[in-house]
Amino acid sequence: NYAERFFLENISGILKMDECGVNSIWLKNLVIEKSKELFNDKVVKQLQKIIQPHYLGIDGISTGHDYRSKTILFNHRDNEYTGWSWFIQRMDELWEKRQDFKVYTTLADMDRPYAKRVKIHSRDEYLKFLKSMKVGVGCFQKYSAWSISTTDSLSMGVPYVLPNKLCYPEMVGKDYPLLYDDGKDFLKKIEQVLNSDFVRDVAVVYLKKKINGFKWEKRV
Repeated sequence: NYAERFFLENISGILKMDECGVNSIWLKNLVIEKSKELFNDKVVKQLQKIIQPHYLGIDGISTGHDYRSKTILFNHRDNEYTGWSWFIQRMDELWEKRQDFKVYTTLADMDRPYAKRVKIHSRDEYLKFLKSMKVGVGCFQKYSAWSISTTDSLSMGVPYVLPNKLCYPEMVGKDYPLLYDDGKDFLKKIEQVLNSDFVRDVAVVYLKKKINGFKWEKRV
């Protein structure tokens, strides 16, 4: 969703392809809707045929691990598209209410008393760390491609509180119990997981039914 000149160049290239893979139906629809503003129906129909979703996969599944109580994971970049500033505001609100949780980050420094950045040096070390978290978060507000950071954690048995929009209902299913609608709902669901192992377990059981379909051999 870049400036118009880049979008036009991208579409020109896509129209020469037999097929162009994108990583979600949501992303395909975003491109199609933007194209309708610039191209006639014939071109839009061509794009509908060429652009096809190809879901990204996971290498393996490892669930059922012990985890640290009242821990929240933000393993995304500290950019606006990841909802970084929005996330900090929500956590500040939560800290005003209660001071019994810890936020762990892997790619960003967070100057808050409740936060800690973890230095990780390998993929194996990263996955081992993910297993120790109680819950992860996705705070994308306006745009998100398929989130590898999210599926990494789902494959390690860590449930995520995710936006009920963008590609996330598509990723985990519209009945996933930890989808949120706004900031208030986000904090409500975070607290439910912090307070109750049962709430977390319900989400984990739900994800177990979905996660086998995430494997690369099912995707390709």
